[in-house]
Amino acid sequence: MTLALVRSVDELYERAVVDAPSLDDEFLARWLEDIAAAMEPPVDREVARCLRKAARTAGRLSRKWADRDPSSLPDWRNGVDEVLGSQGWKVQLDLVLRGLDLEPDREL
Repeated sequence: MTLALVRSVDELYERAVVDAPSLDDEFLARWLEDIAAAMEPPVDREVARCLRKAARTAGRLSRKWADRDPSSLPDWRNGVDEVLGSQGWKVQLDLVLRGLDLEPDREL
């Protein structure tokens, strides 16, 4: 499940860069609801915290890219780096570390 969550956050960040106007508060709330619904209860508090942080970070990222042209980037990840630096990837790292604590997996 952890790897799927990391991929979902990556997809969210990609959308925040390449299609920033579509990432409004309603979309982010729906994204969080969909992620939570796909998880088996009880949802780990640390994982839930990471996902809320990912939604806030994606919102900040999309606001920065709303008036910019992402086609000038070699890859959407460069857009995350440009706006957030290495801290932009902390959520995914925290999810992986928590996943390793909860259920060690070779894929992580």
